[in-house]
Amino acid sequence: MATKGSEYTAPPDPDISPLLLFHYNNDMPMEESDDDINFSDEDEPDHDEVDKSDGDEEAADEEAEKIHGIESTEEASDGLFLYSTSRMQQSQRRGLDDLESHFYWVTPQGWLLMRHHHSRETFLWNPSTRQRIGLPSGHQRGFLEENTTRCLLSHAPTDPNCVVLVINCRDTVLWYCSPAAGAQWFEHRYDSRMLDQSRNKVVRRMRRLTAFGGMFYADLFRAVVTLRFSPHPTFTVTPVDVRSRRLHSCTEFQLLESCGELFRVSFGQQFFVDEVLHVGVQRLDVAEMAWVKVHSLGDRVFLVNSRYFRASLSAEEAGLKRNCVYFLRHGDKGLYVYNMERGTTTLHNPGQHLHDDVAAEILLIPTS
Repeated sequence: MATKGSEYTAPPDPDISPLLLFHYNNDMPMEESDDDINFSDEDEPDHDEVDKSDGDEEAADEEAEKIHGIESTEEASDGLFLYSTSRMQQSQRRGLDDLESHFYWVTPQGWLLMRHHHSRETFLWNPSTRQRIGLPSGHQRGFLEENTTRCLLSHAPTDPNCVVLVINCRDTVLWYCSPAAGAQWFEHRYDSRMLDQSRNKVVRRMRRLTAFGGMFYADLFRAVVTLRFSPHPTFTVTPVDVRSRRLHSCTEFQLLESCGELFRVSFGQQFFVDEVLHVGVQRLDVAEMAWVKVHSLGDRVFLVNSRYFRASLSAEEAGLKRNCVYFLRHGDKGLYVYNMERGTTTLHNPGQHLHDDVAAEILLIPTS
């Protein structure tokens, strides 16, 4: 496992975490809309059809994708802007200058997958300790140069069991490597029929994978997919009972882990209405294999970015309001805070000078 530190500027203060990271004119690969997805005829077999009985759910999911968005936007300004969610104020960019010269992918563990614009040097980076864990560049495969990928880690990068997973958000393909096992990238193509869903639907759900207990999970609404690496990728589909019904015509679900359990957060709205009308939380009851409604998060706080970031934190340790869901929306600079007890949502403006249609990344600063 190749590791090295950095002698550059002082690292960012973990006390200001979580951060909203606005990066204007960043060369970072950005996701595209579902309308831009073009599969070849040979990649999309004719018999891989949409489940007609689930058509309303899939149509609503497609509309949620369009409204919440995964489209690339073009900003008019340059620069890196940080906003502390705990202090509700602008924060210094100390220790994050390296982001200017790299492509980067944030992860819920706080580590970033980094790739230099020119040298193609690729590594996992801890912005708190400045530690780097070297990875192969993958330039021969080219997947880190595509504009529709996201990164997840099965464990902390210093764990010998860590798997670095890169997901293609437009196709049924993923790449993975283990920093402790020679750090070679492997490509895996999976068949959507194995998951008993239409191809486009599987792609949308797989790009929302979440890491939990050394494995990865995806929500298929009426089933949960488990992705294990032992050492090769293996998929398991487990049916789940859905005991609540949609309150709105368009609902987006985001899966996350909290205190050793799986939760999903739902954001409901009506078609063609760019406003979240309902936020709900459900917990996976493993004994019953059913999603059950959650009325309180206790001291926990959920962080959700519609562009594939979810995390659960202790509200006290993070300096955030307990029993709340903090969420970001695509094409919207606002920070929304939903209070589970009151059932109300508060909007915070991170900066008057920021363009209204520029969304942020959520960046956690590891404590070590």
